[in-house]
Amino acid sequence: MAQVSVIIPVYNVEKYLSRCLDSLLAQTFADFEVICVNDGSTDGSGQVLQTYAEKDARIKIITQENRGVSAARNVGLRAADAPYVCFVDADDYAHPEMLSCLIEVMEKAKADIANCLIVKTSAEEVIAFQLRRADKIKTRVFADPLEAFMKNRRIQTGSYARLYKKEILDGIYFEPNTRYEDIPFAVQVMNKAKSLVLVYVPLYVYCQHSESFIHQPFSEEKAADYFKVMRLVWAYCQQNCPQRAADVRRYILNSRFKMLTNQAVRRQKDKAVQRRIFALVQQNVREMYHEKMLSYEGLKLKHKIRLFLLLHCHTPEPCRVWSNLI
Repeated sequence: MAQVSVIIPVYNVEKYLSRCLDSLLAQTFADFEVICVNDGSTDGSGQVLQTYAEKDARIKIITQENRGVSAARNVGLRAADAPYVCFVDADDYAHPEMLSCLIEVMEKAKADIANCLIVKTSAEEVIAFQLRRADKIKTRVFADPLEAFMKNRRIQTGSYARLYKKEILDGIYFEPNTRYEDIPFAVQVMNKAKSLVLVYVPLYVYCQHSESFIHQPFSEEKAADYFKVMRLVWAYCQQNCPQRAADVRRYILNSRFKMLTNQAVRRQKDKAVQRRIFALVQQNVREMYHEKMLSYEGLKLKHKIRLFLLLHCHTPEPCRVWSNLI
């Protein structure tokens, strides 16, 4: 049995997949398996996977009809046998010492999670890594991972750039048919974990490109998914850690509100789409504020104004006011 299961959801990433797999096969820590879940790709991703699997037995392929990134990660989780789990996105790549460094600091700290920093880059730019020896790398251990996740900006929302003890993931899965699925997953994992060690070195490269979900135009569907994950987080908090409600509201839900409105205020070419987005956002924000899921606490002035407008604006053309508030 391998020590680490690396889980990669794969969907139409033929252009980037080889770079991702090469970075994993170049790891200085060799005792791992790579579980690639081909989520109904229609490009050449399946052939790329097959070619690599024929060269290296550590690469395992699971093929399914397209069900989304959450379902793909969940399938990979169920197939993982190793005591440690790591998630990698197929269009990203890793430092050759990522696994060895995370395992070393994790075992030394006796932590449930090891989290490294990330580097954001374009899909075309190649990062030249320079890494000091692991015993010289600055680390910090947090005895309250959920508090650290909420308050430390170095700990990213995404599920990547982390090594998890498999046992703390038991019973926790990604919400299917939802984007921004990392948020409720991270809250559950951080609340369950007893300790987290943060490595102050970038070992994971997050690649930004025009085809990625985050760069697609803001839409009603994106707004709806924002609200869905916010409600999932609040429901989990109310049931499992009600004493953290104030912090969850301020640092997670209010933060999502800021990100949501930053995208929603951008001018749309289609005014009808803009009006529908505004109406959807307004309805949900009013409901969530009434349910005490949102507040003015911790918001900057412009976000406080946005919240006030959403709660109290009844003009026939709310988008005129809204669009000018950038």
